[in-house]
Amino acid sequence: MRPFVNKVTSNVKGFDGMWEAELGRHTLIVGPNRSNKTTIIQAAELSTTGMVDDLMGRNEVKSPALLMALKAEGEDKLFAKATFTDGSVRSWQAEPGTKPKTQGLDKMFVVSRVARKMMAGTNEKLCEAMIELLDMGQVLPGMVTSEMS
Repeated sequence: MRPFVNKVTSNVKGFDGMWEAELGRHTLIVGPNRSNKTTIIQAAELSTTGMVDDLMGRNEVKSPALLMALKAEGEDKLFAKATFTDGSVRSWQAEPGTKPKTQGLDKMFVVSRVARKMMAGTNEKLCEAMIELLDMGQVLPGMVTSEMS
């Protein structure tokens, strides 16, 4: 069985100080507006990919200066950590004006983000996504078919 994120620890906005969320293999996050659903998702994204979606109306935000908008009021730094069922950890941490410190960030998590573009429905989006995969060295043998080459 593939490992999955079973715990997210962070100080991303919305909670007081450091918080933790336990997750299962299939987790549905529900609740009223302003109940921190997006906060949990953004912390999981940040810790595994070093970027977040749905921040100030933008997707794939990876600029540390922009990501600081997720920092809770009164916190000195922004921190997110994902713990996997196999015990591995991925994390992202930064203070305003500094380069982020990361642990275990993996391009394969970013590939899943690119897959969203591939499914956006237009040939242009498909081409953009394939170029992004090629740039990351993530195209696997057999992915490029005779129609694409």
